[in-house]
Amino acid sequence: MLEASEMLTLFRPDPARPYRALVGFEYEVPLFDRQTLTPLRYDGARGLGSVLAHAAQWLGGTLEPGHPPQKVSLPGGATVSLEPGGQLEFSSEPQPTFAGCLDQLRRFEGLLASLAERFAVQPFFGGVSPVHTVDEIGLVLPSERYRLMDRHFAELGTMGRRMMRQSASLQITFDYSDAAVGRELLRAALFVAPWVAGMLAHSPFVDGALAGFRSFRQPIWRNTDPARCGLLPGFQRPDYGFSDYLAHLIEVPLLFVATPQGLRAPPNMTFAELNERGLAGRAATLDDLELHNSTIFTDVRLKRTIELRSVDAQEPRLARAVIALLSGLLLGEGARRRTLALLGAFDEVASEAASAALARDGLQAEIAGRSARAVALALLGSARQELGAGFAHGDQAAQALAPLAALVARGQTPADIVLERCGGRAERWLALGPLLVTPEICDG
Repeated sequence: MLEASEMLTLFRPDPARPYRALVGFEYEVPLFDRQTLTPLRYDGARGLGSVLAHAAQWLGGTLEPGHPPQKVSLPGGATVSLEPGGQLEFSSEPQPTFAGCLDQLRRFEGLLASLAERFAVQPFFGGVSPVHTVDEIGLVLPSERYRLMDRHFAELGTMGRRMMRQSASLQITFDYSDAAVGRELLRAALFVAPWVAGMLAHSPFVDGALAGFRSFRQPIWRNTDPARCGLLPGFQRPDYGFSDYLAHLIEVPLLFVATPQGLRAPPNMTFAELNERGLAGRAATLDDLELHNSTIFTDVRLKRTIELRSVDAQEPRLARAVIALLSGLLLGEGARRRTLALLGAFDEVASEAASAALARDGLQAEIAGRSARAVALALLGSARQELGAGFAHGDQAAQALAPLAALVARGQTPADIVLERCGGRAERWLALGPLLVTPEICDG
């Protein structure tokens, strides 16, 4: 049986690796046939399997074996992989500078341009696929892991299947040097997650129609599986830490466990019950806990890094702004403390209310008597100030905030621009591609 102290080592930074403040990202982009605007399948000369093979060649990486192959490993540690609905995901090599993050972004943008030319595909940069239904997209990558997840979520309703097939995100990851820094980073990220999700709402359509939300991806995640999604209970407490995260983690039901025969769905049990009783004659291991943690989809997830997962996928110009904003709010000690001071009055109930209101109304929302736009302006100002002090090439990062700052100043989210340009026509958005190209938006 694993003791709590042993389980907490899962979140301990590698003591053999010298610590540097590093920022990484995971960027999901669905691909569509440019002429028909239909989702790509896996097989075929223009399918996603061929896309991965091209990515390996174009980026100088290695296509990892699999049934079917679903990942390319790149020199330096970045990867290109496929998500269950066919979303192409670029996971960057973590970087100590904003310029390094930009280089990683440009690699992915270069790959997307190459794919567009080679395969005549249309990348889509929103948070929810706007036109095609769950059944039309299908389970493009029917791996063992995804089949088990699909079966589990089907029992909870339709939102989990939407999450797997229709949603796309831009996740930002931060390293931490020790538990004290990690605890402060975890809390600050949880406070900020609903706000950055609202500022960057970018999914106003679903199934070919208006969704009634600026970010329909938020209710999708909130209703995927309440046990493993949303904010973490108790995070507003000043003493909230890794032990609290672990206590929540082990009480979440298991999706699957690894066996010599592959992944298997266990009888209905939590990790705590697996740890107490074992399964089929074997005791729980740290590998079991690490696998279980990979099935937790809270707005912020703790590993040996802190992952902020609440932001819709964005156009490339705004992807730069997301990295800059969150680095300015979370990367340095001063940044985290300013963020907690700005948002600490929003307790768990108010933060959940903010998540719902911002997803629906964007920066027109009012939360706990405060204007969402005013809070967003304060967060931008804090981020801009802290970037210059806490992040190499911070001046460059501050400049990258310009398109987001222009939107916030007007009380708009990316979804508002989509609605202005496309009205109620979801297919028009998919056909047009990036929309944030006017000078007043791009240059502030």
